[in-house]
Amino acid sequence: MIARQLIADTIPALNLQDSASKALDQMQEFGIEMLPVVDENKKYVGLLTDEAILDIQDMDLPLKDLPYALTHPFVKANMHIFEVIKIAAENNLSLIPVLEDDNLFIGTITLQSLFRYFSNINSLTEPGAIIILETAINSYSLSEISRIVDSCDIKVLALYVNILRDKSTIEITMKLDKTDLSSLLNTFERFQYTILASFQEKEYIQDLKERYDEFMNFLDI
Repeated sequence: MIARQLIADTIPALNLQDSASKALDQMQEFGIEMLPVVDENKKYVGLLTDEAILDIQDMDLPLKDLPYALTHPFVKANMHIFEVIKIAAENNLSLIPVLEDDNLFIGTITLQSLFRYFSNINSLTEPGAIIILETAINSYSLSEISRIVDSCDIKVLALYVNILRDKSTIEITMKLDKTDLSSLLNTFERFQYTILASFQEKEYIQDLKERYDEFMNFLDI
C-alpha cells in the first residue's frame, strides 16, 4: 500500500487567497486541527494549524500574508505506508499532505484512513482469538511459532512483534482464526514461551469488534 491509495477525498485544501477566518471555519466544519495550503497552480505551500492562527488579530488577512504560520511536512505519492506513518508520528500530524514529484498537491491522508488500513491487514474485525507471548530475543523463531500453531490446526491471521526496552526479550501478538486455544496454550508452555495474555472468549472478541466499529464511527463524525 502506497500513499496515493490512502488519500481521503473529503478533506479540502485552502488556497493562499483564503482568509484566516475561513481556514478556522473549515477546520471546525471537518473536525480537524490542520489543513494543507496550495497556490493557484495546486502546488503545495504548507500545512496550516489552528494554533498558528488563533492569536492573529486580523482574521480577514489572506494566508499569503501569513507565511510564518505554515509548516511543510508531506509525503510523496509513491511512499510506502510505513514511511507515511513515520512522518506522521515525527511531525505529530493528524493528516498528511500527499504530493507528486513536482510538488503538485493531490490530496491528504487522514488518521482514519490509516486506522482502516491496519484494521484490515490485521484482521481485527474477523472472528478468532488473540494471544500474546514473550520469549528471549535470541530464541525467537517465526518458523517454530508457525509450526506450533499449525500443529494445533489453527491459522495465524496476523502477527506483529515488539522488542522490549531491555532488548533481551520480545513480545509476540497473534490474531488467530480459532477461539478455543487450550491445546495451543499448553503447547506454547511446553516450548517454554511465556503467555502474557490470551483473549479467546467469543463475548470478548465480539466486544472488541463493537468497540472498533464505535471508534471508526466516531472518526466519521
